[in-house]
Amino acid sequence: MNTLVQRVLGTGYGRASRFHDGNNRFMGVGQLRHLPASVGMKVASRLIGSHLRLPGWPYPAVQAIERLVQPDWRVLEFGSGWSTLWLADRCAETVSIESSPVWAAFVQRKSESCRGKVQVIQRELEDYPDTAGFADASFDLCVVDGLCRHDCIENAMRVIRPGGYLYLDNSESGSDGLVYQDGGRQAVQRMVRDTARDTGGELREYRGLIIGEVFAGGGLLMRKGGN
Repeated sequence: MNTLVQRVLGTGYGRASRFHDGNNRFMGVGQLRHLPASVGMKVASRLIGSHLRLPGWPYPAVQAIERLVQPDWRVLEFGSGWSTLWLADRCAETVSIESSPVWAAFVQRKSESCRGKVQVIQRELEDYPDTAGFADASFDLCVVDGLCRHDCIENAMRVIRPGGYLYLDNSESGSDGLVYQDGGRQAVQRMVRDTARDTGGELREYRGLIIGEVFAGGGLLMRKGGN
């Protein structure tokens, strides 16, 4: 019974339950309303390989970004996936950086039915965070949900327009050195917060059940100011 309880609640993994994020904060009772839908998506994915074109982000973050994205926006994404397709159905152009050649080809093929233009760029680790090929202030939104997050965010600030946005997924967790390098997630969080402050922008934190999963997570959404 104890093992079953641990599997259901997620205890023993550094969290009080599956419904606490990586900082061990409860996601909120209201998020439980999404649980049946997420369980259904998880079961469909495991049993028949069915996937909806939805980002694997917390529900509140998805809802906030969906309200922001405009049909003429250009989006830069580090880490491709179902979020790429979701974004491409809502904006004019999505440029997605991906480390896996197989996954990059899969997402590019799936994107053929999207409303907006999609370019999936496969890169090796040493070139992954590079934004030198993109013009200043040429993107309305940058999503960081892949490798080398510190460098990705640092490089992305130049190409995000004043008033544009950066979304950092899984902002509250991460011990993998390939994901959070140069001081870990605390350094990444601090950089995002400092940029919001120094540019006169704003920062919002979202916490909730992750779409298609049975556990909670968090994300930071930063609006870049004009300073």
